[in-house]
Amino acid sequence: MATIEKTKTASGFKYKAHIKIDGKNVKIKTFTRRTDARTWAKRIEADLELMESLGCKGAGLTLKELAKEYMLQWKGQDTNQVIRVKFWGEALGNYKVVDITTDIVRNQLKILEQGQCKRGDGVGKAKLMDKTRSPATVNRYRSVVIRH
Repeated sequence: MATIEKTKTASGFKYKAHIKIDGKNVKIKTFTRRTDARTWAKRIEADLELMESLGCKGAGLTLKELAKEYMLQWKGQDTNQVIRVKFWGEALGNYKVVDITTDIVRNQLKILEQGQCKRGDGVGKAKLMDKTRSPATVNRYRSVVIRH
């Protein structure tokens, strides 16, 4: 469901189009003309409806389901990839893939970056270390979502 919000700015009026699914904002874009905002909102809603009506797999697929499917097919060498995919499955697993925005991913990466670093002991137990994750570690987590 789309709503158009009119706001007054120093240079005039702006129109903010909100696309909501299940009561949550999934897309927001600002326009200088109300007709542009309505056209954009209708196009986005039509695209989502088309995907669902055609039964496109991505229309209803959650990230948790996608992560599980990915791990079943993954044959790589990096054992830490399992941990990274699991992180995204837990962090954004209930979101539909089509609803995940760059802002949502950025917020999760900030949370990850500020969290404490964990070090595994090889027996399946990890202990918390007294430092935050390095930029390289955060980039490795980012690459799981961006590339795949």
